[in-house]
Amino acid sequence: MCDSNASRGSESANILRGCPIPARRNTRSLNLTDGERRRLESIAGSSAGPAALKRRAKMILLAEQGLSDRETARRLQVSHPTVGRWRRRFRAARLAGLRDAPRPGRPRIHDEKRIARLIAKALNAKPTAGARWSVRALSRAARVSKSTVWRYLRRYEAQPYRDKSVVSSD
Repeated sequence: MCDSNASRGSESANILRGCPIPARRNTRSLNLTDGERRRLESIAGSSAGPAALKRRAKMILLAEQGLSDRETARRLQVSHPTVGRWRRRFRAARLAGLRDAPRPGRPRIHDEKRIARLIAKALNAKPTAGARWSVRALSRAARVSKSTVWRYLRRYEAQPYRDKSVVSSD
C-alpha cells in the first residue's frame, strides 16, 4: 500500500510498489519587483522580439505564480530542467540573466556603428554614379564585401535598389 506520509527514506519503497511520486514544488519565490513584473509581462506579451526570450519571461511569470517546474514545462512545452536553469539564472542575474550568453566562435568583424553607417548610407545617401545603390556599388563605397552588404541589407530589410519615387507605367 502507498504511504503518502512517508519520509524520504521510504519514498524508494513507494516507487517499487508502483505508487505515484509526489510532485515536489519549487516553492522558493523569485521576489519580483513591480518593475520586473511589468517588464516580464511586456516581453511575454510582445509579438516582436526573440521567441526564446518571450518563453523565458513566461517561465519566470509562471514560476512566480507558484507553479512547479514540471507544470511550467508542460504548459510551455519545454523540459523541466530548462525551466530550472532559467529560474536559477533569473535568481542570479535578474532580467539580464534571461538574455542569451555570448556564443563561442569567431568574434564579429563589423561592429554596430559600422553596420548602422552602412544601412544609413544605403537608405539616405545617393550614389556618386547612377540613380540607385547596387550591392556592388555599396560594397565599394563601404569597403566591405558584397556578401556582407547583402547579408546586412537582408537582415534589416533595407532595399536601396528599389526607388519608391518611380511609378511604373504598366
